[in-house]
Amino acid sequence: MRAGRLVDRFGLVRDGQRDRWREELDGFFRGVDLLLTPTLAAPPIAAEGWSRRSVLANSRMATFMPFTGRWNLAGYPAMSVPAGVHPCGVPLAVQLIAPDGGEALILSVARQLEELRPWRRHAPLSGIESDSADPLTTDSTAV
Repeated sequence: MRAGRLVDRFGLVRDGQRDRWREELDGFFRGVDLLLTPTLAAPPIAAEGWSRRSVLANSRMATFMPFTGRWNLAGYPAMSVPAGVHPCGVPLAVQLIAPDGGEALILSVARQLEELRPWRRHAPLSGIESDSADPLTTDSTAV
């Protein structure tokens, strides 16, 4: 909430910006059913210590997420779904974005992706898994 107050205080999002952005997107979505973007621009920074750092120090994380905020501002339906594992071991994801009213389409595509390549229901614990199999293809029903 502090970050939101700072955005308002410094006028980082001005009246009309959202409306102009939506007008551009309305034209784009006339010819596109669904947009796919990366969720993150790079592997995330370590989360350790976030609660002890300032809002400004944590704002650096925004450079890793340049794709998600724009869609939050626009108010279009969007969701992130698992899309593999980075060589360093962290999960990767893609963001599905649809025009207004496209929630059912996003959920349908996400379901199809999961059926084609099931994803885990929980994050792997570091050092617990000894096999190098792709965790997205591991049976998610196994205990």
